[in-house]
Amino acid sequence: MTESAAPVQHAAAEPREDEDERPALQLTRRNLITLAGFLLASLAALYFLLPRFAGLDDTWNRIGDGRPVWIIAALLLTLGMFGGYVAMFRGVFVRAGTRRLG
Repeated sequence: MTESAAPVQHAAAEPREDEDERPALQLTRRNLITLAGFLLASLAALYFLLPRFAGLDDTWNRIGDGRPVWIIAALLLTLGMFGGYVAMFRGVFVRAGTRRLG
C-alpha cells in the first residue's frame, strides 16, 4: 500500500475581530457618577488620611504656603507631560498598524 504524496493543507481558523473585542466602557450617567465618587473619595483619602499615616504634615503645610500660580503651573505641566506620553504611546502603535490594543 502506498500513501498519497499530496500535501495536506489545514485551514487555520482566523479569529474574527468582533469575537476578540470586549465591549467598550459606556458613558452612562451611572458610570460617570461612580467615577466622580471614586475620584472624590480618593482625593479625600489622600488629603486627610495620607498625611497622618506618612507623617507628611510639614509637606502639606509647605504646599499650603505655596503660590497658587506655581502650583497651577506645575499641575498643567504634569497634565501636559501625561498627554505627551499618551500621544507617544498611541503614535508607536498606530505606526505598527494596530489601532486598538487587545
